[in-house]
Amino acid sequence: MKCPDYRTLQDFVQDVAAPAVLYFPPEVLDQLNELCELKAVSPGQLISEALKSQDERHEQFLKEVTTPLKPDEIEILPEDPLYILACVVTIHLFRTLHKRLQDPAAFEEVKKNAPVEWSFASIEDQDEVDRWKSAE
Repeated sequence: MKCPDYRTLQDFVQDVAAPAVLYFPPEVLDQLNELCELKAVSPGQLISEALKSQDERHEQFLKEVTTPLKPDEIEILPEDPLYILACVVTIHLFRTLHKRLQDPAAFEEVKKNAPVEWSFASIEDQDEVDRWKSAE
């Protein structure tokens, strides 16, 4: 089975998704930050590595990412932080592509206001930002 061309994938990511802040549970955030430090890479480079880590099983990976949980099924957080990162980035890309197709003007505004580079933050921080925005 032919693996995806990651130069094409990187072009797609740059075209479709502006860098963003990706939110994770604190324990996953700590692991991702530690991986960036140990490998001496940026979050953007770690994202590339995470996506590449799924190349041998990309069809199964996409199936796992796009298959919703059954009504009573409990979501179990995988142990591999690169797998978690690949899942979050893929879902982010799907959502961004959907926004681009549904409302190109809104997509361009989001892209214009996007951070300069990818970063990670705690999901607890996202909750605070959401509460602050809703209070405006």
